Amino acid sequence: MMNKIIHNKIKVIALLIVIAFTQIGIAQNTHKEEDYYRITKVPTPEGVKVEGGGVLSLPDGSIAVCTRRGDVWIIENPTMANGYPSKFIKFASGLHEPLGLAYKNGALYTAQRGELTKLVDTDGDRIADVYETVYAWPLSTHYHEYSFGPVLSPDNAFFVTANVAFGSEEWWRGESRVPWRGWTMKIYEDGKMEPWATGMRSPAGYGLIDDELFYTDNQGDWVGSGGLWHLPKGVFTAHPAGLKWSEHQDSPIQLTEEAFYSKIDKRQVKKKWTLRKT
Repeated sequence: MMNKIIHNKIKVIALLIVIAFTQIGIAQNTHKEEDYYRITKVPTPEGVKVEGGGVLSLPDGSIAVCTRRGDVWIIENPTMANGYPSKFIKFASGLHEPLGLAYKNGALYTAQRGELTKLVDTDGDRIADVYETVYAWPLSTHYHEYSFGPVLSPDNAFFVTANVAFGSEEWWRGESRVPWRGWTMKIYEDGKMEPWATGMRSPAGYGLIDDELFYTDNQGDWVGSGGLWHLPKGVFTAHPAGLKWSEHQDSPIQLTEEAFYSKIDKRQVKKKWTLRKT
């Protein structure tokens, strides 16, 4: 009986050893992130707070980064090749929360809160000498009116997306207080702006797939969860705030605010509260 118990224990130990070695082998063969992408941590200079809102690879191998604090930095040798440190150069400053970058014909373009701006270095010293407004749009001064972009379109125009504001009384309800909040705009180099689509709440992610525009939105009112939307011209996606401007002469949207709310309850019933003496 004792021999049988010892024999069983030996079998269990042997099985555990086999399992352990199998797990080690699986772990050794498991693919890691660094097998596909090289991760390089770029040290920032002392005193520099980046808080990046947009990152762009430049043709010469440098990286451009725009920051929430209103700067655009050029990072030379970002991979620290050949053992040399990277170098941070402040290309532009004094911008209003730029959240995106594009490169075209030697110039950088960024979407500030209220305008698409062209930044040009005219003398080759890696510092912008020209800050040119390509197109400006209204602001109501609400904190949530972030603007994102630009995305360079196949015809060399620019796509920019604009956040909604939120209500004062109903703090959670998205509002388009000024044109073209909750919209995607297509902006041309000559300053022409073409309203493209609406239904956005907080369209912070965007890009082209096979020359077609797509964007991702942030969960909140009317947007039950984050999602990826295809954005051809004239489409309405989800959030109704931007429909406030659908009857504008330049709007490609046929759906009106009135028609939308005739089919879907706005859920905006005010409750009156009274105090009772006790």
